Amino acid sequence: MPSTQNPLVAFQMRNGVTPEFFTYNPRRIPRYVSKRGSAIELGAEAFVTLGGLQLSDAPVRLEFREVLDKKDMLLSGIPSGTDELILESGGQFYLQATQDNRALELVPRVRIGLASRSPARLSRLTDMRLFSVKGPLLPDPFTWQLSTDQQSTVQLGIRLTPDSPDYLLAVLNHELFNQSMGWVSYQRQLYTGTATTTLQVTVDAAAQDPQQTLVYLVFADYNAVAQFHATGPNSFSLANVPTGTEATVVVLRGAGGKFYLGQQTVIIQAGQRFSPVLTEMSETSVVAELSKF
Repeated sequence: MPSTQNPLVAFQMRNGVTPEFFTYNPRRIPRYVSKRGSAIELGAEAFVTLGGLQLSDAPVRLEFREVLDKKDMLLSGIPSGTDELILESGGQFYLQATQDNRALELVPRVRIGLASRSPARLSRLTDMRLFSVKGPLLPDPFTWQLSTDQQSTVQLGIRLTPDSPDYLLAVLNHELFNQSMGWVSYQRQLYTGTATTTLQVTVDAAAQDPQQTLVYLVFADYNAVAQFHATGPNSFSLANVPTGTEATVVVLRGAGGKFYLGQQTVIIQAGQRFSPVLTEMSETSVVAELSKF
């Protein structure tokens, strides 16, 4: 877990998506609905301890987070992709069960149903697949990997009622849930069949610690935010970026109790290099600017 002494981690904790908590009764078949309309369905007796033991009579707490749009991704530091996979997101979710502050596992016979509304800025529903998390928030980018669990599925365009909006429905098997570090998502690759390039960003700053700077590429026409990886103290790179698309390079820096933000919007062309001008801003102003995406 990254140190909260890092100003950007502290920024994300203050301004990112707020976790919701539910109490799970193992003797019932519960259904929970989040404040943003996502529904979680579990079976009875769904969890055991990490050692496979039955639970005690202590309460089981479910923690749930949902990252649905570009604003969520930027403020929470949870991008939809890195240069390993440039992805458009249909939703990124954290679900963890604990008892007495100890993580629990899903038993093999139980699956979790997760239904969420399609993000408003999603370009299309087709080609969505399930992903699990591969890496931490910092110092490395939050990285997704394609799920290989054949028993976990995602269905598109589900309607819970005749007049409801389209939902995406994921069914999570125990293997995916237990190996995912709590995070799962449904996403699709952006660059299939499209020419791609590598972008470079140089940050004009005195910091020698790359953890003080985050660099993102925010796509205009897709529900997608990709994070650059550091190649030096003030240099960053992002590969596999589809050319011909409109996007904004966003640089967020925190140092000395201050925040700095830089943005540069372009049509992506091969081999581009960027150096957005950083402007000192209050934390409130940074949040307001990132919320415009």
